[in-house]
Amino acid sequence: MEAPSEAIAIEASRVLVYKAAQMTDDIQPSNRIAAIAKYHASQTAKLYADKAQQIFGGYGLAKEYRVSWLMSYADLFFTGEGSVNVQKIMIAEDALGRKMADRHHGKTGLRDIRNDDVAADLSKS
Repeated sequence: MEAPSEAIAIEASRVLVYKAAQMTDDIQPSNRIAAIAKYHASQTAKLYADKAQQIFGGYGLAKEYRVSWLMSYADLFFTGEGSVNVQKIMIAEDALGRKMADRHHGKTGLRDIRNDDVAADLSKS
């Protein structure tokens, strides 16, 4: 009974992509949510394209069937626009507060913890 989990994963990817696009349009920092969306969508596409190819067996490799095309695009999404590991690093840097990155609006730089308000508030407590 894989269909519900497949539908949930695909819908979650769609919602994450739409959220990242909305934040980018609203000129909000969207680096973290965009990295999460890319990571989740590429993982989902690769996983379910692979499962579809396995269902088709040898025909899944034939160019006449759309499954082979889907698998090649899933591989492209997996590595294009930054590999999955690069997306994980970007998510972790933002979550840990190590890098102030907003590459979608041209505001990227290393965070100076000595002059950072967040770091100053944490040191007071």
